[in-house]
Amino acid sequence: MFRWKKYWCAVVCAGLFCVIAGGGLFFARSATSYREKKIEPMQTFRLSAFTELDAREQIRLCAHRGLSAIAPENTLESIRAAGEAGYPLVLLDVAVTADGKAVLLADETIDRMTAGSGRVSSYGYDELLRFPLDNGANLRDFGRVRIPLLQEALDVCDAYGMQAVLSLQTVRGGLPDSLLRQLRRGRMIVSRRRDVLESLVEKAENLCLQVDALHTPDVRYAVQHGFALAFDPVQTGSPLPEETRQTQLWAWPVNTRETLSRVVQNGVRSVITDCILPIAKK
Repeated sequence: MFRWKKYWCAVVCAGLFCVIAGGGLFFARSATSYREKKIEPMQTFRLSAFTELDAREQIRLCAHRGLSAIAPENTLESIRAAGEAGYPLVLLDVAVTADGKAVLLADETIDRMTAGSGRVSSYGYDELLRFPLDNGANLRDFGRVRIPLLQEALDVCDAYGMQAVLSLQTVRGGLPDSLLRQLRRGRMIVSRRRDVLESLVEKAENLCLQVDALHTPDVRYAVQHGFALAFDPVQTGSPLPEETRQTQLWAWPVNTRETLSRVVQNGVRSVITDCILPIAKK
């Protein structure tokens, strides 16, 4: 009996070891795959080439994270590229550091865009400067690229006469007054989090709810609160819900001729894109 107990104990311990080791290997491979996912440049298309679209002069283009098709996303370099290309609007992702500085980064962690790891909110801004970007379109063409401050980004927008659409996908809880002052410089504030948008109703104008597929309950919520709606046109069928006529719609992302045509046919004129360029440069 004692030998059987020792045998089963050994089997159980071996099984637990395999489970733990396998899980560790899985997560290690997932993290490595995430880190090694490099962002490639995209082919760009000028809106003037879309001759089949009668309403193309009415389409308002917003550069997604700057002109991220040809420059690293959410950087001063991509914002300048958007300005040179003639965009009137640029969408920027805002994150907050441990010392309360607003920076540009789309993720909650720095893993995808830099050689470092960990949550943005765990680092002070000076600490983040130790991790230059190691990912992004045509990164090698721009030398050493860093995570910029929101303040710097807004100043570049002003220099090109662009308005910023500020995306708060990773921001949680109450916003510091210093961040609110910067957010008010933007054309619009976007978030998937309803609690964040509702907390800003009395403090900022032009708020927008981002969703994936566009459904009637989302539209009714946005209309009730006076929010615009940003939706994924690939995941949204046609026709759009009737209630969409009561709010402003933004299609996001729109990166192909087919998607743009479907968006325009649905009556949407505000488009967030990585690669479709305005009709003419400024």
